[in-house]
Amino acid sequence: MKLFSIGMYVPIEVKELLIPMKITIVFLLLFMLQGKAETSAQTFTLSVKNKSLKEVLDAVNFLQTI
Repeated sequence: MKLFSIGMYVPIEVKELLIPMKITIVFLLLFMLQGKAETSAQTFTLSVKNKSLKEVLDAVNFLQTI
């Protein structure tokens, strides 16, 4: 007799259904996390003429802190 954590007998049919359900939940979580990672990225355009590299990098650093 197989026992759940709460001490209930679990028929084999239910156990066979739980495995695909768990795999589906894991895939759904992974896809949601991937979508969140893609939407949090930002792009910006910086056009600079006659500035030193330090000034450009300072401007980029300032934009990252916003």
